[in-house]
Amino acid sequence: MSAWSSKNSIAEGFVVLYGYMDKVARIDLSKGRVTAEPLRKELIKPFIGGRGFGAKALWDELPKKAEPLSPENIVILAAGPLTGVYAPAACKLSLVSKSPITYGYADSSVGGNFAAAFKRAGYDMVIIKGVSSKPTYIYIDNDIIELRDAEHLWGKPVSQVEEELRKELGREFQILSIGPAGENLVKFASLVTELGRASGRTGMGALMGFKKVKAIAIYGDKDIPIYDIEELVRISDEAYSYIRNHDDFEWWIKQGTVRTIDWCQKLGFLPTRNMREAYFEKAADIDGASMAAKKVAFKSCFACNMPCCNPCMSSDGVLSELDHENVAMLGSNCGIGSMDEIIKLNKLCDDLGLDTISTGNVVAFAMECYERGLLNNYPDVKLSFGDFNAAAELIKDIAYRRGLGALLADGVAEASKKIGGEAEAFAMHVKRLEISAYESRTALGQALAYGTCDVGAHHNRCWMILEEVTELGRFNVSLEKAKHVVFLQNARALFDLLGACRFTWVELKLPLSYYAKIFKAVTSIDYKLEDLLLASERVWSLTRAFWAREIEGFGRSYDYVPKRWLEEPLPSGELAGKHITREDYDKLLDMWYQLRGWDVKTGLPTRERLEELGLREVAEELYGRAEVTTKAKL
Repeated sequence: MSAWSSKNSIAEGFVVLYGYMDKVARIDLSKGRVTAEPLRKELIKPFIGGRGFGAKALWDELPKKAEPLSPENIVILAAGPLTGVYAPAACKLSLVSKSPITYGYADSSVGGNFAAAFKRAGYDMVIIKGVSSKPTYIYIDNDIIELRDAEHLWGKPVSQVEEELRKELGREFQILSIGPAGENLVKFASLVTELGRASGRTGMGALMGFKKVKAIAIYGDKDIPIYDIEELVRISDEAYSYIRNHDDFEWWIKQGTVRTIDWCQKLGFLPTRNMREAYFEKAADIDGASMAAKKVAFKSCFACNMPCCNPCMSSDGVLSELDHENVAMLGSNCGIGSMDEIIKLNKLCDDLGLDTISTGNVVAFAMECYERGLLNNYPDVKLSFGDFNAAAELIKDIAYRRGLGALLADGVAEASKKIGGEAEAFAMHVKRLEISAYESRTALGQALAYGTCDVGAHHNRCWMILEEVTELGRFNVSLEKAKHVVFLQNARALFDLLGACRFTWVELKLPLSYYAKIFKAVTSIDYKLEDLLLASERVWSLTRAFWAREIEGFGRSYDYVPKRWLEEPLPSGELAGKHITREDYDKLLDMWYQLRGWDVKTGLPTRERLEELGLREVAEELYGRAEVTTKAKL
């Protein structure tokens, strides 16, 4: 364990800042300049770190209404206080910016070992602005930051970039890079580390591609200051033991999140053929057991004893890491029922630097468009659900912006508008971000979670399908359901603030109370769980205000799920003929706004709520450009 502690100590004239590195680096690519400054201490208690630091920095520093793909936009890498310490899955780094696909607030986390290296190199945040005049990679070796030539890496796939940089710099360096998709400004391009761990959602790869940053290579060996190492080790050992002894541990180790495929199939949540259906006739060929038969290793992120990475090898030797999202979106959602073919498509996406969720969504959308005769302007294109070769070629065309791929590279929302006709009715997105791998027209609460997600449709902000089928009812409208959506959204955000992975809690039910104890042992800050959740609430209102500041007319109308879920009944399965209704969705949405202290009509945080959360300057700016009514009440 690399950490040190000296309670109440003073080093070099300042009191030790436990859990933080007290350093923010700024990289101006346009000027080729790197500077560093201390962390603003007033950020710590209200925003904790990670996504919280990033959201506040974005609000404070991004010029209003800056174009996402412009020199003015900034990309913020932010660690949390737990990142890199001895605690369960303390392995996360948040990337925060203004999204090129949604034009609103964006963040995406990355795991593996990159985050720990970032923190141990000595940084709480690195803020990147401007545009390099030529392809560049950012070299970080503890206090040394250099902008190095990347002409020799430009155009190469992620796997080759990582291999070449490790040979050039040493195996100890952690690499985070974009592929050709990012270079070509595909709006759902990703960054990838360790060949399969990705900062996938919201288009971070396109932002780095625009800035001409091919990769970040980082090495760090600094100690992280810990307030009470003995207590941290005691609590973390107890938590690790809890995880290891959980009844589901062995099943998790074997199948990871892919075990959810069978569950979704049985209960009618498996996205199938562009979410037109929720049952897939070949589900048994792509479920957790089928994946386990292809699994060739166990792989985990930093400080994690419940490895979720599933390195799988196809029959002809292609290796890639599988999870529920890429299996469902590249598999059943595209009508593909071969695990070998899914492995190959996933490897292709990772090498090209494409978000597998958005890619599977967009490819399935194109397949349905072809079926409906809406792609007549592309006479050379032939698509059908289940056609692996056609899917692979289309994915390449998207990454290189060729033909139909150039249209799809801007995302399903933009593509559906340009195609016209009925296409927008089955473009599966919220706030222009493609929906992830849960078909939710028979789960009102999960639909609300997608609709109100602060980055667009993403399940990692709130996954409550289990509660809907076991306790709260799929179609029920209740205050209890709305409260649970809010709770899950705040609890899940907390992990991004702390710099840890949520799977310990989500999958193996490690009590959240452990994280309040770990936070105190690391930082000395005596926060209860409710204090930490209040910080999450603060970030939710801040990011909502960001959307309102950046997009004219933003509000309630942005919080709806696609018509397919609100109007089209499921065509098959036990729930055939059923779907949620707009009326019920509106009722639950009203409750959700009221619980957050947001105005029901506008969908914006009220002045009173913002001020209660300590966001007075945000309230003043928001009210300067939009009228918001008095505090909402239940």
